[in-house]
Amino acid sequence: MGPHRTARELDSGDRDGPRALVGRMAVELRAHWAGEEQRLFAVTREKAEYARYIDALAAEHRDPAAFLDTLGLESAAQRGAYVRAVEELSTHLSKKEDGLFPAPFPHCFSTAPARSGTVR
Repeated sequence: MGPHRTARELDSGDRDGPRALVGRMAVELRAHWAGEEQRLFAVTREKAEYARYIDALAAEHRDPAAFLDTLGLESAAQRGAYVRAVEELSTHLSKKEDGLFPAPFPHCFSTAPARSGTVR
């Protein structure tokens, strides 16, 4: 179930499917953010020309993390906030893809966390 499907479900009155997705997203995003910050961002930040860019990307993890802790889906305003958050996440991902990849340090990827959702 993807974010756009969830938005449609919210519009139709379904709350259980989207609520379950938000719970899974929270777990996966937190693991992803931890992996990025502990590995990719830490190594990339060592290069002075990337430090400000990486700091800004790491800061963008804080607002969604706090948002996930308080997210409700009952009101139209909350559902709209969810849709906007998904759009902001898409923008954030584009910044990483456009600004970091291919990474300036390709050798770093051999130590990246496994895709299982856990951080090594």
